[in-house]
Amino acid sequence: MARWLGGRELLGHKEDIRLRHLAVVIGDNCIDRYVEPINKSFVGGNAVNVAVAMHRKGISVSYIGVVGTDPEGQWILSALKAEGIDVSRVQIIEGSTAFTDIALQNGDRIILKEEQGVIDKFTLCRDAIEFIGKQELVHNTVLGRREDYIPSFKAGGAAISFDYSETKGENIFNSCFPYVDIAFVSMPEADMKSAEEYARYLAGKGLRLAVITRNAKGSLAFDGNRMWRQIAIETNNLVDTLGAGDSFIGTFLADWIKGLPLNLILEDAAIMASKTCGHFGGWLPSYKGDER
Repeated sequence: MARWLGGRELLGHKEDIRLRHLAVVIGDNCIDRYVEPINKSFVGGNAVNVAVAMHRKGISVSYIGVVGTDPEGQWILSALKAEGIDVSRVQIIEGSTAFTDIALQNGDRIILKEEQGVIDKFTLCRDAIEFIGKQELVHNTVLGRREDYIPSFKAGGAAISFDYSETKGENIFNSCFPYVDIAFVSMPEADMKSAEEYARYLAGKGLRLAVITRNAKGSLAFDGNRMWRQIAIETNNLVDTLGAGDSFIGTFLADWIKGLPLNLILEDAAIMASKTCGHFGGWLPSYKGDER
């Protein structure tokens, strides 16, 4: 699936910007609402943040999810369109778009309140499933709640990645693990030995790659044979950790599709995660009119 392209310099390698791999990201979106004294809002959500990070690394990305009929839903769609992300298959359902109220303490996010909006009404039609299966990569999130569709995505020939976040429940693992190629798991409190043991455990279930992120402790990836480790990149001006993990995942997947070596993939992902910690929100919009 992953293959090398030639053209533009990237981490010592070449990438042809005229050739774009195809990916789709399925799952959650929301409006991240920062309370006083910040008092700003941003388009976000794990899946949306990953889609933006992938697209900014040169991948042609479609985002598939559901928004409400409120102004916030339209804001999400317009912001993603401005980024160049295909939202033609996003469902608009009567109701409210998801939101998260956020406070910051020394740069670390504190979730005050979450409303999931219309996500429970999110379904996929046959046309959407066929489209998804034709992509090179399909990324899924726990909050997207669409793991029941993954066998259909895999049947279409796509590589499957899944962000399990801090979820360790066997039910969600067992339901779709036979079809997952790359699993991302967050273990912020784990020491290196525990993280490596868990990566080996996950790879033993048949994954092509198990990726463990540990916030400021760094990250690692295991392919069943070799373990790659990456230290966290220090942020010169820590503002907000929200979305750093999503930037890591989006960058990792973009570089993986292009066929970069895993040591460079992890380094690039760590760099982008560090940059995300330097501003509010999971990503800064290219179009300034999308800031609120």
